[in-house]
Order: sequence, then structure tokens, then C-alpha cells
Amino acid sequence: NHTHDHQDLEQFNPSQVDVEIERGADAIAKAGAPRPEFFRPPKGLTDEVVGVLADAEKYRTVFWGSCVEAFVLHQDVAAGVEAMLNRIQPGDIVLAHDGGHVIGFPDRPTLSRERTMKALPMLFDGLAQRGFKVVDVPRLLQVGPIR
Repeated sequence: NHTHDHQDLEQFNPSQVDVEIERGADAIAKAGAPRPEFFRPPKGLTDEVVGVLADAEKYRTVFWGSCVEAFVLHQDVAAGVEAMLNRIQPGDIVLAHDGGHVIGFPDRPTLSRERTMKALPMLFDGLAQRGFKVVDVPRLLQVGPIR
């Protein structure tokens, strides 16, 4: 769950935060997927209210260690992937956006998407070459860092 409208939740009162989280979960369920077990606050912005409400709804809040776009949007994609690979540690969660309004290219989502899609195969190959195994968040939380 990443909320319904991707708002900065720490600016909201508790009832507004609750509505955003629940509307996000409802939209996922309405689309036919299981209700989410995990929650990622938009932009990683959180406070005590957000944490308490997410926990009250029985979500596990999950953050990330590296964001693909932070490495590939402002430099050559291959160089960005190499820089990212040099920083990733076992257990890191890698965040990749589908385009949209990514910081750095808010008016050019296609460019962001193209760079991300170009970077992902290089990233996965590089991780495999370094002995990393890519798993989803539930698996990572179950077994801990895998390398």
C-alpha cells in the first residue's frame, strides 16, 4: 500500500492519514489483488501519527535502501547502474518507479520510464554477478539479508 493519492502524510491529521491508507488498500483489493500487508509512505515521509495508524491497520511499514532513478536520471544509465551496484548491501530494498512524476523529471515521465527500464536488466545482471539473489519483500523479511 502506497496510499491512494500519494500525499505527504505528515501534513495530515490522523483521520486524513487513515483515509489515505485505507483508500489505497481498498483500491488494491477492488482491482482484484489481496489486501496489502505492507505499507510504503509516499516519499518515505512519515511521523508518529503515520506509524501508529499504519501499525493499527496491521501493515508492516517498509522503506528502501536504494532508488534506481536517483542513480540513472542525471547521468549515463550504465554509469548510474554501476554506481548503484557499488553501494548496494545485502538486505537492501531497491525502489524503482514506473515513470510518473519522479523527482528530477516531473514533466517528462517517459524519459524516466525509459531510463528505468534500460537500467533494470543491467542492475539484475550486475547483482547476479556479485552473488546477490533478488527476492520480494515478504521473502526478504522472512529470511533476512540474502547473498
